[in-house]
Amino acid sequence: MKYVVIAEELRGRITRGELPPGARVPSTRRLATDHGVA
Repeated sequence: MKYVVIAEELRGRITRGELPPGARVPSTRRLATDHGVA
């Protein structure tokens, strides 16, 4: 299930500090494009 992969990636980016508090997360469209889903 692709959404699980995307969620795990976002969680990892947050945990590693790549997405600090207050940072904007990628848009749904951007996530879909990056992961090859519609």
